[in-house]
Amino acid sequence: MTNDLPITSAHETGFTRGVRYVLVAVFLLSGILKLVGADSARSMFEEFGYSQDFRVLIGALETAGAIGLLIRPLILPASLGLCAIMIGALFTHVENDPWYMAIGPSIVLLALFAVAWQQPVLVTWRRRRSRAGETPVRQSEHHARAH
Repeated sequence: MTNDLPITSAHETGFTRGVRYVLVAVFLLSGILKLVGADSARSMFEEFGYSQDFRVLIGALETAGAIGLLIRPLILPASLGLCAIMIGALFTHVENDPWYMAIGPSIVLLALFAVAWQQPVLVTWRRRRSRAGETPVRQSEHHARAH
């Protein structure tokens, strides 16, 4: 069986590429501010009860994730890793702030999911599933149909 589904950057739409570049800027800025210990980052982590070491770790992960969003083979793992960080941020804001403070992290999380969803590995997987049919037949059902 040949693979007629190319794994290229053609799967990514112009809109998704633009969203990805905006996310790079957001996470680079956010990560660097956390790494250098900007007053706003220090006070935010202190207010939420997190250590300054955790702030540095999150800053390093955000910076690395932003760089990963620029490197084709790393886009999917970078976007998923940043999703994990944003899920944590979302829960932190829900627990400690008024509800509307969770809107920003929610939007960023949705944008990261959109970027991940457009990556070649997932596009190929979705296409293969749709070509195979919506519900795969279990082996036991296949055996019963054969007899």
